[in-house]
Formats: sequence, C-alpha cells, structure tokens
Amino acid sequence: MIKTTPDKLPKSEPIQWGLDYINESLEFLMDSEIEQDYKLEIIFSSGKNLAHHYQSLLKKEAMLYKSTLIADNWEAGKLMALRLLVKATPCPAQSYIHPVDKLMFYYIYNLKYLSKFFTSINLINCRNLIPKSFIREVLEIAEKNGLNLDCLKSNGYPLLICSLPYEEKQPGCYFHSFHTAVLFANSHNETVKKHLILHELGHALFNLSNNNKSSNKLFNALLALLKKYHPYSKVISVKPFQHRYMEEVFADSLATYFLSDQEWEERTEGERQEKKDEWENNQHGKKPIPPDLEKAIKLYLENLKT
Repeated sequence: MIKTTPDKLPKSEPIQWGLDYINESLEFLMDSEIEQDYKLEIIFSSGKNLAHHYQSLLKKEAMLYKSTLIADNWEAGKLMALRLLVKATPCPAQSYIHPVDKLMFYYIYNLKYLSKFFTSINLINCRNLIPKSFIREVLEIAEKNGLNLDCLKSNGYPLLICSLPYEEKQPGCYFHSFHTAVLFANSHNETVKKHLILHELGHALFNLSNNNKSSNKLFNALLALLKKYHPYSKVISVKPFQHRYMEEVFADSLATYFLSDQEWEERTEGERQEKKDEWENNQHGKKPIPPDLEKAIKLYLENLKT
C-alpha cells in the first residue's frame, strides 16, 4: 500500500517525498499477488488525491500571470512534484480508450522516468534562488518584445514555472509532456538568469509550435533560417538528435531576441562593428542576432497573436 500520501507533503522535503511516493507506487504495482482491478482502483484514487492537493496548493502558493503559473522555493518543489505525478498518473477515462496493460506499462515508465530525475537533484539548499518576482519581470520583457503569453497554454493548462532552491550543473529544464519549466538556483548575474528563463520559454514555444498547424509555415521558415546560421555538425546525423539540436538553437535564439536591445546597448562601438562584419560573412557569432533572423522571429511572434 502507498503510505506516502499527499497530506504528508506539507511537512516533508518535496523531492524526497516524491521519491518515496514513486518507490512505494512501483513496489505496489510490481506485486504479482495483487489483482489488477484493485491496482487500477488505487491508481485512480491516488491520482484524484494528487490532483486535489495540487489544485489546493496552486491557489495558495503560485503567482498567476497571463497563461503562466510561477512558484519558488519549497512551494515550487511541492507543486512540481505534484504536477509531474498528476500528469504521469492515468485517469479512469483512459481505461475506456487504452488496454489496461498499456496503461500500466506507461504509468510504470513515467514513474521510473520521474524517479531518475528526482534522484539526480542535489537536495542541498542554495541561497541563490531565482525569486518569482524576478521571473515575472522577465516574462514582462518577453511580452514587451512581442510574445503573447496566452499562447503558452497546452491543452488548456498554463505553463508552470518552478524555481527550486537547489543548485545543479544544468540551471534549467523544460518537461514537454508535463508542460513544466524547472529553474535551479545559481550564482549567475541577472542578464544570464534572464537568458536562462527565456531559454526555457523557448523550449515551451518550440514544442507548442510543433503541434500548432496555424503557425507551421512561419515556424518552419524560422527553423530553416536557424539552420543557415547554426548548421548541423557531422556528429548530429541522427534525426532525433537534429530535432533536439534545433530545439536548443531555437530556444537560445528566442532568448537572445528578447534581450537583444539590452545586450546591444551594452556593446562598445567596436564590438557592434565586429558583429556586423560576422553577419555579412554569414558566420555565427555571439549576440545579438542577424537582422534577417530577427525579422523572422518577429513575424513568427506576430503570428502567435492571431
């Protein structure tokens, strides 16, 4: 039986709570002496309980800004753990669409995937937390530069941005299947932190645009231009790697676009001329981005508004 229930989360370290919940769930699911119908009953009731606690905590702790939900510190960790587990847990309606064996297979797969992620997190608290007020300021920068934040919904769900009090080598990540962006504490300067947040927004937009037929034409045109400035290396020959590579390039270019005015102002006249020379030679350099790429991103963002 699963003893690590959501009502114990308020007094627990959220990542460890999530791991305990996953381990107990896997042990329960792997028990061959328990009938499958009873397993389904427990899975569905557990999912309902997780969703109830998630919605309750969301109202208390998350900052709603347009189509984003922002949380920081341990509250962010709790919301992240609950959201990922809710999304990973099958609901009763799915049992009418998919065979039970398939539901079980993917549920176990999702739990193992989340276990690997939770286990990788260093649970030592760090003082360099990115506060939700700062994240909102960065979202306002993106909005000011043409991003319609209402386009960040996925199947009606707002993008959840969780700023955790733990420090990792990778300062952020985006979970497409769970429509959740995770930011880790870090000691970078404010400009880099802004870029990191906007980079994760880029990942969300990349995956949403891939599934949005209305924006496909301009999106594909933008990707073609990105390939011009960021051609595949010989190492990136497998299609899944190419897709992942272009997602990273897209996210980084979008973040650069949103911050380009600020970064251009910070350059000396000599640095600006050097950048112009690189554009003319079609060579990829550092920020800001070439004029034709800037125009393509602007058109893509304008299309998202419709």
